[in-house]
Order: sequence, then structure tokens, then C-alpha cells
Amino acid sequence: MALVFGIIWLLGNLGDVQVVQQFAFIGLLESVAWSFLGADIVRTLAFPFLFLFFAVPAGESLIAPLQRVTAAFTVNAVRLTGVPAVQEGMLLSTPSGNWRIAEACSGIRYLTSSVVVGGLVAGVALHRWKRRLLFILLSIAVPIIANALRAYLIVMLAYISDNRIASGIDHIVYGWAFFSLITASLVALGLAWREPDASSQTTHREREVLPTANTSTARLVSIAASLVLGVACLSAVANLLWSSSSMDPHPHQLLPPNGWVETDVSGNAWDPEIPDGQARSFVQEPYEVALYSARYPMTRGGIELINSLNATRSSGEWEVVGSSHHRASVAGQIATVDEYVIAAGRHLRLMWIWYLSDDRVMTSGYQVKLNQLKYRLRGRPQSVSVWAISTDMQNGRADATSALEKFAARMSVAGLQL
Repeated sequence: MALVFGIIWLLGNLGDVQVVQQFAFIGLLESVAWSFLGADIVRTLAFPFLFLFFAVPAGESLIAPLQRVTAAFTVNAVRLTGVPAVQEGMLLSTPSGNWRIAEACSGIRYLTSSVVVGGLVAGVALHRWKRRLLFILLSIAVPIIANALRAYLIVMLAYISDNRIASGIDHIVYGWAFFSLITASLVALGLAWREPDASSQTTHREREVLPTANTSTARLVSIAASLVLGVACLSAVANLLWSSSSMDPHPHQLLPPNGWVETDVSGNAWDPEIPDGQARSFVQEPYEVALYSARYPMTRGGIELINSLNATRSSGEWEVVGSSHHRASVAGQIATVDEYVIAAGRHLRLMWIWYLSDDRVMTSGYQVKLNQLKYRLRGRPQSVSVWAISTDMQNGRADATSALEKFAARMSVAGLQL
């Protein structure tokens, strides 16, 4: 098992996927414990070992799907109640006002907290694995449904009270109270399902045959030496393959699009969160397009260009309120780009984002990572860069789409082999 998790860590390191490396590291530590303690003891400690995987921070990629679920449930539930409601991406409009299903409203905190608490209750109060699995699945479903119900109730309370309650600080307090009630109910249900502790029924004679670690000193030394040697070899292989990335043979640099004039970017308030990026702004009357690009740092690991937060989480007051896909001509290639509507108050912008890897336009982060891993294993890493363009939506979405289409179609990228 140590070898398996070691190889997974190596692949995650070469692909620079931090969550994979972190999961593999936890698995590697537990494999080491398995090697020293033996299968019987590890089988006894199976649940604590599995619970340790909760130490890995994960779940950001679930934010957008959870936002969509919450928005769809809320608007349909409000309509079924008899209140007129209109949905535009993550924006909901009712007679009492406008509502935005922000990232904080996605319920990701509810979900992660509930899963951890549910896993702990399942491990302490339940002993049969089928019942544990059922309770953990319930811990996943309940917060998703509860968060959607919470959003619906907030909108309805504001509508009924003419915005006197369930707004401002009431919104936050109500959310925490609701979450606390749901969590307490879930824990109470788990305790109601509690099974008798099998260990309390174990006789003195049975305790004498409980598994114990009984390994000779020579075997322990050989196991330790093998593990140290294996980890050192994997680390050396990773360093060797990373060291082959000393040059970037095809840097991707934008050449000014025909008919567009580059202007000062100081007036552009939009700025995505991409590490080591470069901001530029272009104008072709009556359109203005802001561009942000960044090249993947091929000679160093640990900085993820591709993750669920880059570009879509913007700086300042900007938030993503809608997402979809759009097929367009980009730098001479027909591709499907990720499309987002971002908002700061009443100010809306339309944004497209894509990646350039292996001289191709890509939108799937998984595809880019696999492509990067493939070429790094061959010792021939490829240039990878991310591109984001946006424009104001003050004249409507169709006009903004036209501006981005004109800009993307006339883009020319140096180093891109078409």
C-alpha cells in the first residue's frame, strides 16, 4: 500500500494537484503504520484511520454546483408559494427585492461540517459499516436540502415582513441558528441509532486474544529501511522530472489584436485572482475588453494555476452570479470556453476563461492537468497558460458577447503552433 500511495503522490506532484498529494500523503502515513502494527491492529483502528482523511482541505469545486442547486430550489419553491420570482444565474428577483446566491450561500460550510460531525458520530455510536455508511450519506444529503430550505425561508421571511427581518445581520444569525438546529437533530438521530458497544460485552478471555503488535527488531528495521528508501526514490524521481522544466520552449504571449488599441488598465476595476498574472486592456469603439493572462510556473511546484477558485473568484466586490459555456473562435481555434457573469453591486461584466496547453485551447482543468502530467513524465513539459477576458454588460448580454467574440476571434498568440 505504501508503494501505491507513493506513486499516487508522485503523479499528483508532477501534475501539481495539491489535493491529490495531500490525500496520498495521509495514505502513505497510514500505510507506514500498517507496516509496523500489522493488519489485525489496523483493522481494529480502521475507522480512525479513515477519519484522518478529513484533515485534507477539499470541497472548493463543489461551491458552484451547490450554488446552482440552492438557486434552483429557492426560485421554484418561492413560485410554488405563490410569490412571483425571476432567476438570472445566481440572482433572484422578488417583489420584496433582489437576492444573490453568493459563495457563502452555497452551503459548502454546512456540508463539510455536517460530514465531519456525521463521520464522528458514525464512528463512535455505530459499529456496523452498513449503518455507518447510511448515516454518512444522510449527513451529506441533509445539509444540502437544509441549506436550500434556509435560503427559501430567508426570502419568504423578508417578503412577508417587508424586509424588516431576515436581512442584514438577521440573515447571518438566522443561518447559524438554523444550521445548529439541523446539526443537533442529525446528532440526536445518530445517537438514537446507537448500537451496544461490542467491547463492553467482551469477556476477560476474549480480551487476552485481542491483536497486538509482535514484530521482531530485524523486521522493523528492514521495514523502516525499505520505506525510507522508497520515499527517497520517489522524491528523487519527482525532482529529476521537475528539473527538466528549465526552459519554456513555446511561451504564450498575446500580440495586439487587429483593430484594437491597448489602453491604460488603471481604470479597470476588475481583477481576477490568478497568481503572477498580467493585466491588459483594449478598446475598439464602442467596446472595451479587459484581459488577464498568466503562464504556468513550470520550474516550480506548489502554485496551482488551475483550481476551482482562480479567475472565477474576483478581487474586490466582484462575485460570480452565473456560469455557462460558449462556443467561439479563439486565437484561430474553434473552442468551447467557460463563461461567467460577475457582479459588483449593480455593475455586471461578462467573462470568458480558457487555457492554452499543447498548442490547444482547453477549458477542462482535468484535461490540462492530465496533459501536463503526460508530457512531464516524458521529460518534455509543455507551456501552459490561462486567459480571461471580460467586458461590461451595461448594454445587455448580447452586446457583451459580441464584444468578446470580436476580440477573441482577432487574437494572435505568439508561441502557439496552429
